[in-house]
Amino acid sequence: MFVLYLTLTWLGGLAVVHRLWPHLPVLARLAGAFAAGTVITAWVAFAAAWTAHGLGSDDATGVGVWVAAAVDAGLVAAGWRGLRPTAVRMRWPDLLGLTVVLSVAAWVMRARLSGDPLAVSLNTWGDTSLHVGIARSFSEGANFPPELPIFAGEPIRYHFGFDFYAGTLERAGLPIGLAFNVPGAVAFAAICVLLVEFGRLLWRSSAVGVIAAVLFATNSSLAFLRYFEAEGADGLRPGTLWDHVGYDGGGPYNGDEISIFMTLNPYLTQTHLMVALVVVLFAVLVLLTDLRGDGPGTGRPAGRTAAIGLGLLLGGAFWFNGIVVVVALGLAGALCLLHRELRGSLPFLVAGAVVALPQLVWLNGGFGTGGSVSFHLGYLVEDFHPVDPRSWWDFLRYWWLNLGVALPLLVAGAVLCRPRERRVFVAVMSVFLVGNVVAFGRELGGHNHKVFNLWELLVNLFVAYAFVRLVTWLWGLARPAAMVAAGLAGVLLLASGVLDYLTLKNDPRYEVVGDRAAALEWIRERTAPDAVFLTAFGEVYTTPTLAGRKVYLAGFRPWAEIMGYDHLPREQRIAAVYGAADRAAACRALAGTGVDYVEVGPAELGTTAFDANPDLFPGDFVEVYRDEVYAFYDVARSCPEPGQ
Repeated sequence: MFVLYLTLTWLGGLAVVHRLWPHLPVLARLAGAFAAGTVITAWVAFAAAWTAHGLGSDDATGVGVWVAAAVDAGLVAAGWRGLRPTAVRMRWPDLLGLTVVLSVAAWVMRARLSGDPLAVSLNTWGDTSLHVGIARSFSEGANFPPELPIFAGEPIRYHFGFDFYAGTLERAGLPIGLAFNVPGAVAFAAICVLLVEFGRLLWRSSAVGVIAAVLFATNSSLAFLRYFEAEGADGLRPGTLWDHVGYDGGGPYNGDEISIFMTLNPYLTQTHLMVALVVVLFAVLVLLTDLRGDGPGTGRPAGRTAAIGLGLLLGGAFWFNGIVVVVALGLAGALCLLHRELRGSLPFLVAGAVVALPQLVWLNGGFGTGGSVSFHLGYLVEDFHPVDPRSWWDFLRYWWLNLGVALPLLVAGAVLCRPRERRVFVAVMSVFLVGNVVAFGRELGGHNHKVFNLWELLVNLFVAYAFVRLVTWLWGLARPAAMVAAGLAGVLLLASGVLDYLTLKNDPRYEVVGDRAAALEWIRERTAPDAVFLTAFGEVYTTPTLAGRKVYLAGFRPWAEIMGYDHLPREQRIAAVYGAADRAAACRALAGTGVDYVEVGPAELGTTAFDANPDLFPGDFVEVYRDEVYAFYDVARSCPEPGQ
């Protein structure tokens, strides 16, 4: 079923793209097909699944899969003329490039998450637990209305759209690792091909786009200096390089100024970020295509239907990654202000905002939670004060360390480009300004990096343009000098990225299920899909969430706080249950929690977060499952007092 589901997703998206934007190049339409198909399919499946759950279906997500597949099939039937092979015929260089980038993307995705039994790389270990848990809450659980699986009983306050879509893929038969990796690899490749199309659109240059795509896939920061600081002269030895482990720039979490967010790591831990970026890049490309006069009505914005469709697509991606979509709407507004030709794009902006706003309220937990947006100057530059010249020096130093040689090339690109492209540059720099003034979310580094990931993708186009222009100019003066300059600049731009790929290759991998297999099977077979479990807090991989069930509180302790949940009372309640003197005291602590089962395993008995009573279980509790590692106890049967 998953082959049919995926095929219809992308063909349905291609039918929509060909209907609304047939003037786009083939590569752009293919990337747009992935973006449109994923957003449309996810929303249709979600609406159908929630409705089916409300009507009493015991396989709501399965119903959602079939309904979404039927809708996609209808889109394919309606737009079959645009799906003929001639409509997607590519030149052989494009086909070769697409094959290469898909191969690289597949390797990157597989390196982070793969295998049977499933294994996860060290640097993606924590975040993967959250996303797999959310996906499984739909593929194997019944998470309607949606709650955060690691904070049961409260509405979800997290952009979970892609995780839901991954859950539908697993429900359709695709193993959970591939449910994340297949769309992830396509999204990675789609970003690259869209950057190539940006280069062709702005400067009629494939070389600019290819270089920008390479810069996205690598890392231009000066993190390689940290590597040589640690390894010294041995750093040049092939064996030392080949066995390199660990990102060389780990800021802000290890105190370094060179950020881990400039590496591939954010894309590896957050597949939903890549998918949202594909939607954003596609929307911006369509706007700029209209600006160049290549669209319908040459020289004028696209028709109202196409403009509204583009807005619906961008706004519909909010639940994939809201921060990126909000910033993209601001970027689109800046483009419209700076280009008179685009000022007729109001339907696009209105449609996008109208669709995004309800999701903003929904995923922020309503109007009264607060704390999701605030003002903060200077991003991660410590103690930034705009009136202090030293702060501006620190600001410049921060971005020099994180952009490396790309920074002076960026300045050169802004100077060398024509006025029309310079206005695009100014609009893109508005994203940089927003990221340095507004703090999205409650954790600056973990949220605002998405703003700068988008910004870096777009400014890399101007970096690549400057590189091509300067090398071309030097080539006309002295070819040897041009070759030396290009080689040196290439080494400086790519050195840190090469080290990142070696880190990914050598990243330790750990099995997810391990000794949980039997317990997982029992939970799947013997507990209700909406059951809630009590486990030790602070655990990222819990047996119940891997089985698609919810837990009272789990995950890294800052996660709940970052999402706006009050986690301290739950931590105290968990400590009171496991540390209770007897069954009666434990039952009093469990009252009102909504917990159906209590887990007792290594995490609960061995944690240092609270003092567990080793004699409490089994005691007078009703044991419903036990193996050599885990035991589960039924709360309703163990605590028959009123209210239980």
